[in-house]
Amino acid sequence: MADPESSYTEQERVLLASLRDLGADDWQLDSPPAHVWAGIERTIREQSVLEEISSTPRPTATSTDSRPSSRRWWLVAASIVAVFGVGVGGLALFGNDESTEVVIAATELTSDGLDGAPEGLRGDATVIETSIGEVVTIDIGDLRPVSGEFLEVWLIRPDVSGMVSLGTARPDGRYELPPGLRLADFPVVDVSTEPYDGNPAHSGASLLRGVLPS
Repeated sequence: MADPESSYTEQERVLLASLRDLGADDWQLDSPPAHVWAGIERTIREQSVLEEISSTPRPTATSTDSRPSSRRWWLVAASIVAVFGVGVGGLALFGNDESTEVVIAATELTSDGLDGAPEGLRGDATVIETSIGEVVTIDIGDLRPVSGEFLEVWLIRPDVSGMVSLGTARPDGRYELPPGLRLADFPVVDVSTEPYDGNPAHSGASLLRGVLPS
């Protein structure tokens, strides 16, 4: 049988070797750099302001030319599902089959205010209820890692007292939550760029971040 590692790149083999050398004590959470906390605090504060603004009644628009972007329509639709999904027994995305999936929360991910991140990066994070529990899907658009690094997805407590890695960025953007983890406790979604150095801690270099609604 062919060795499955024969198809790995040199960087992937180095990372795999580093992970094999890790012991139980190596997986303890380290304190993130100070600017990571400052950025999360700013993200949460901006999210709160946006939610307050969105809850303020607005006069009916008179222009027919101003329409929200397709991304905004998606977030609005996801919010409607999140509000009414439980009350009406769950609004399925694709019909009424019990095996279908239901969107229960969604947020936009941006690079706004993140130190060192390119301006204008955008993505989406969506929480979906499935027959086996909640999963998170993350769309990072055309974002790709630079040479010698990889992208990693994190869930972080609002006070940065803990963070959980969901793993490297996946092509399908779909991540199952670790058993027992509550998204209400880890609502900050973060996508970082990480070097192949064998260190499982957050690098402090975030490219996208957003806060899931509670």
